[in-house]
Amino acid sequence: MRSYLLRVFVVQIALSILIPFGAFTAEPFSSSAVHKNIFGQTVELKLWNPNFDKICVLSPYQKQEINDPTQENILKILSFVARSGDLGQKLVKDADLAGAAICADPLNRSNRFAVYLNLLALKGVLGEDSKHVGTSSLIVAAHELRHVFQASRGIVVTGRYSLEEYTRRSFAAEADATAVAMLWAWQMKSEKNISALWRTVLSSRKNGDIALAFEQEMKNSKDIVKATRKAFQQWYKSDARKAHYTKNAKMNYALVLKMEGTPPGTESLPENFFDQMCELSDGINYGCHLTQEILNQDK
Repeated sequence: MRSYLLRVFVVQIALSILIPFGAFTAEPFSSSAVHKNIFGQTVELKLWNPNFDKICVLSPYQKQEINDPTQENILKILSFVARSGDLGQKLVKDADLAGAAICADPLNRSNRFAVYLNLLALKGVLGEDSKHVGTSSLIVAAHELRHVFQASRGIVVTGRYSLEEYTRRSFAAEADATAVAMLWAWQMKSEKNISALWRTVLSSRKNGDIALAFEQEMKNSKDIVKATRKAFQQWYKSDARKAHYTKNAKMNYALVLKMEGTPPGTESLPENFFDQMCELSDGINYGCHLTQEILNQDK
């Protein structure tokens, strides 16, 4: 058992360095920061980083003791995200209920939701080096918090499924998180302190085309459901994006198989697998699960 737990932890660290997407546990973190991963194995955050008590905000977020400026930066980001109304509040609340740790990336190099640690890491928030919350940090936080929501809805894939299905799930999860982050940014346009946020999103080399698709649909229909679905579909129109996440899916899948100690799976995802992923904060489903893209019919 000890060797298995060690193997699990090593793979957790490897996956947290890549771009993992989803795991859920309903149990909140305790004061000792011991947490259960999606396999029910216990993981201690101090093994991830011995300074977790300074660079992480643990659930319940409102009761977090401040031991370092990093934690103040993270709480400030969560507060800003929640300002958008129901959507932002739900993104933060879902992560809190899931017991997700919100941490600074100790290497300050990437933003990610680490699957098996149930840990959301953000760059640019470490210590006093981050004296203000930038607009890019906010949109990234909304995006990553959506991945926590996905995990809470069971959008998790193990090695029993084929690599093709694992990749299909990765595409859909990323497209959904990006689309919902666009909706969040749109709703924050009137916020005084971050009025430049939407301009930042539009000018993004990575996702500016998605923001533009969202904006154009809002101008045409003034319908946030249609605009969010349009943003979701736009994600798939970039060959570079799909190539990037195909590569990451392959790496993540190999690590999952190594951890599970099993050969590649052959199963397909259940037909209703994505149904709950496409829900917005008011319970309305924006229908991404019915698109050709998610059904893998866009070949």
